[in-house]
Amino acid sequence: MADIDQITAARAGLELLVAENDELLDRFANLLAKLEELEALSPEERHSAFRTLAQDGSLTFNGVDVRRFAPTAAQQLTPGQFMRRTHRRLVNTVSMIEQFQERGTFDEGTALLARIGDLTQDLVDETDTQAVLDFRKRVDAVRNDPLFAAYLAHKQHFIKEDADFRTDAEIAATKESVQDSQDLLEERGKALAELSEDMASGAIDPEQAAERMDALTLPEHE
Repeated sequence: MADIDQITAARAGLELLVAENDELLDRFANLLAKLEELEALSPEERHSAFRTLAQDGSLTFNGVDVRRFAPTAAQQLTPGQFMRRTHRRLVNTVSMIEQFQERGTFDEGTALLARIGDLTQDLVDETDTQAVLDFRKRVDAVRNDPLFAAYLAHKQHFIKEDADFRTDAEIAATKESVQDSQDLLEERGKALAELSEDMASGAIDPEQAAERMDALTLPEHE
C-alpha cells in the first residue's frame, strides 16, 4: 500500500499540471483573440501591431516562439485533431491563392482551387478511421501535385518581396500554431481529468500516476 507522502506528492504534482494547462489555454485563447483583431486593420497597422505582439513577448512561452511550441514531446494526433488542423491549412491556402488572383498573379491558382474544392466538397466522419485515412491520402495527393509545389514557390517569392504579404503569412502561421496547440492542450486537459478520477478512485497507485504525469509533462525547450 502506498504511504500518505507518496499519495500527497502525486496529488500535488497533478494539481500543478492542471493549473499549468488551464493557464496555457487561457493564454492561447487571449493570443488568438489578439491575432483575430489584426484582420480589421489596414496593412500598415496590421504590420505594426503584429511586430508589437512579437516584441512584448506575446508570441513566446518561456522563451519559446509559439510557432515552435508543442504541448507534449511526442503526441499522436487524433482523427479530429488531424481534420481540424488540415482544414485550417486548406482555408489559409485558399486565402493565399485568392490574394494572388486579386494581384493578377499565379495563373495556376484556378486549377489548384478546383483540386482543393474537390478535396473538401464531401464531409468526412472523423469517427470513421478508414474515411479519415482515405481523406489523408487525398490530401497528400494534392500536396504532392506540381500545382501545389508551384503555389509554395510563388508564396515564398511574395514572402521575400512583399512586406505586407509576409506579415499576413506570419499571422496566418501563428494562428495555425496557436489553434493546433489549443487542440493538443484540450486533449491534455481531458487526460489529466481522467488521471485525477483514477487517482481519486484508487484505480492506480502513486507510481502509476507518476508515470502518466511524466507522459503529460511539457517537454523542455532549448
